[in-house]
Amino acid sequence: MNEVEFEKEEAMTAKEVMEKLGCSRSLLSTPEMKIALGAFVVGKSGIRFKKSHLKRMMEGETLIALLEEQMQATTSRNIEGMAESKLGLW
Repeated sequence: MNEVEFEKEEAMTAKEVMEKLGCSRSLLSTPEMKIALGAFVVGKSGIRFKKSHLKRMMEGETLIALLEEQMQATTSRNIEGMAESKLGLW
C-alpha cells in the first residue's frame, strides 16, 4: 500500500485569530474572511483557520488578493473535475 503524505499545517481557533487581528467574532464569521483565512470545520461546530493565511494577511497582503487566490484555486479544481465526460465525449 502506498503511503500518502498530507501537508500538516497548524490551525488556529477563532479566539486566537481575533486576538491576533484585533477584530470581532462577527467579522471572522463573514464568508469573505472565512475564505481568505482558509477556514475549515472541525467536528460539528468547531472552526479553525490556517495559520499561513493569517500570517500572509498580517504581512500586509490584502483581503481581495487572498480571496482572488482562493477563488482561482477552487475554480481550477472544479474545472479539472469536469474535464471527463461520463459518456466519453471529451
